[in-house]
Amino acid sequence: MRIQGLFVLFVLLVLGACTGTQKNANNKDIHCRNFVEDRTPISLLENLTFSDVKIDQNCLNVTVNAPYCDINTSDFDLVWNGVATRSLPPQINMSLRLSTKKSCKKTNTFHLKYNLSALRKFNSKGKIYITLNGYNKRIEYTY
Repeated sequence: MRIQGLFVLFVLLVLGACTGTQKNANNKDIHCRNFVEDRTPISLLENLTFSDVKIDQNCLNVTVNAPYCDINTSDFDLVWNGVATRSLPPQINMSLRLSTKKSCKKTNTFHLKYNLSALRKFNSKGKIYITLNGYNKRIEYTY
């Protein structure tokens, strides 16, 4: 049963639809990316500030300002620890992870988009609350 559930999650992650594109540092379009499930504890990114967080259809759109150079939006991952509360609606915690950190004095803005449609399996009633570590408001994902 667990293997079947993991397979369904994989299929949803691979086939999950999300509209819209985002631009990286080179102004090239990047489609909404899937989040990553990883149970390894994640530390908060230093000096990261959220300037805008919103959901557009199935995409979580996050705009962050950070003193990191020589990185692209594809270097950021949205990570979920695989845990959802049994409350109604379910609640989950997510974090941003950066694969490489090249600090600099200049603050850069990064526009990130992540597909949330794989989370739908946790509540057939169409709502999940997301806590994004470092962001001071709870995010309501309604589908």
